[in-house]
Amino acid sequence: MAGDSERLSLDMEDSGSGARSASGAAAEEDTTYASLLHGNRATEAAESGLRTSPSWGVTLNAITYMFAGMSMPATMAMSGFTAGTLMLAYSCVSTYYSGELIGLLCKRFPEADSYPKLFGLSVKKGMLHTASSKQATWYGEAAVFACVVLQFLAYYFDTIAQLLYVAQYFDQLVPSSQVNICQWLWLIITFFLALPLLLVPGFSESRWIAVPTFAGLVVMVGVFVAEIAATA
Repeated sequence: MAGDSERLSLDMEDSGSGARSASGAAAEEDTTYASLLHGNRATEAAESGLRTSPSWGVTLNAITYMFAGMSMPATMAMSGFTAGTLMLAYSCVSTYYSGELIGLLCKRFPEADSYPKLFGLSVKKGMLHTASSKQATWYGEAAVFACVVLQFLAYYFDTIAQLLYVAQYFDQLVPSSQVNICQWLWLIITFFLALPLLLVPGFSESRWIAVPTFAGLVVMVGVFVAEIAATA
């Protein structure tokens, strides 16, 4: 009887420890999942060896890149205040949640640490339902290459559009009667002004450039609002 009691006690202890281990693992999984959205950025950066930027730095960079303060009034005038506001709100919300989704996927699949790799992995996993493993791998690699090409073209044409936009702004800002500079020369000047920014490796370092740029955007929007109030 004593031996049976001891075995029963040991079994209960094993069961208890197993339950605690399972609950601990579940808690660890929950914590890990929660860290996908609210993790310790410094710890994650140290473990991954990647450069990271604080949230305010990423936010400022996104605002300075996405916010078109000089063209916003004309856009609102053409689309109308109601439609323009709805589209702006939709763009903000969809951009935020798509960023959250991409972040979760990169956390779930650490090997997919770029847009091309993430796209290639998605295509590969999708093709596994209808193709062999070898074929799925080939399609995934082709998707990576296609995404790299699309990224290059997008950044290339976007850079050209930004250079032309700023060059035209300078051309209108400085009257030709004061400085006789052709638009193509403004384009060259704009290129050399922006050239040092190409040396900035990432968001972590460019946040200090985004601070004065954001301050300029605030002043510019304030001037626009003041002009509207003065002419109303």
